[in-house]
Amino acid sequence: MDSDDDKGQLDWLHLLPEDGLSRFRYLWHPEQTFDPSVLEAPAVRAVTHLIVHGPQSAAILPACLSLPRLETLEVSLDDCDEAADWDVGAGLAPHLRRLVLRVYFCRCPVAIALFTAFAPQLVSFHLHALFHVLVPYHEWEQALMAHGTHLQHLILSGDTSWQNIGSPFLDGFVERAPSLEHIRCMQGTLTGAFFGRLPSSLKTFEYATNEGVSGAAEEMILSFLPGLRSRQYNGSVQTIRIIVPAGSPYREHRELEEACDEVGIRFEHVQDELYAPAQYLSVEAVIRSCFKSDFVRFDHSHISSHKSASRVLTNPPPPPPPPPLPPPLPPS
Repeated sequence: MDSDDDKGQLDWLHLLPEDGLSRFRYLWHPEQTFDPSVLEAPAVRAVTHLIVHGPQSAAILPACLSLPRLETLEVSLDDCDEAADWDVGAGLAPHLRRLVLRVYFCRCPVAIALFTAFAPQLVSFHLHALFHVLVPYHEWEQALMAHGTHLQHLILSGDTSWQNIGSPFLDGFVERAPSLEHIRCMQGTLTGAFFGRLPSSLKTFEYATNEGVSGAAEEMILSFLPGLRSRQYNGSVQTIRIIVPAGSPYREHRELEEACDEVGIRFEHVQDELYAPAQYLSVEAVIRSCFKSDFVRFDHSHISSHKSASRVLTNPPPPPPPPPLPPPLPPS
């Protein structure tokens, strides 16, 4: 949108009723095509969930945070001015409770600044990053330990190279997180000590891996399963979920499934596209997601169950063929 005529193509947004949208997704590129009037449309200003993807600047991000009812914000950071004087927070987005940051190919100090500014009011934080490409993992470890231990939901995703470059900081994190209900860990962020320190509030444990649970990781989980539901622990873990990349073949974890079943814990093995934020889905899936929860999941026709396990069908059955066309009308 380089001209006023191009920007005028979005005037229809201002015709939508104020309650016409529940979430809004805005993509732009390059930076100068960002149009602040888009966020001034009454229906957009009323949304509680905003997804933005485009080059960020010290002026654009505050505009995104200015929506008065904003509760969930998803920001992708792959092109931003790293030398800018980022001033985030300062009274913006007082109702923000859920923050999703995706950081690609840049150090992007604004990501940590954004999390730190809003951390006191967040209940859920999702960091998706390519940790082996510039992303300062040690700084994130420090920021999460200093500002994130009150969270109810902590989701870490991206490449799993943390096992080679990071440290198992989640062992200490969970010990200081008394309200944590849901955590997603990556390889390298925890050791066996993690399970002995879980807060009794934890209900869902997710483990993200490139190729399924390794033998060592499975042994680690198995050794602590009985204690996760014991009276001594007084725990409430209800679900253990293994998350693998989209397209990965399903791998049997029969022993882990049966051990979970014995102690009454649901075991799930899913591909990450089932939980992909709307930005990475097809247009049809994004539209469907507007009527569902924060993260889109396939319907049950794509999932089969076995005891306590839910398995992903990597090759779901094809859709039924379209109905035949009606016969042609006879010539008049």
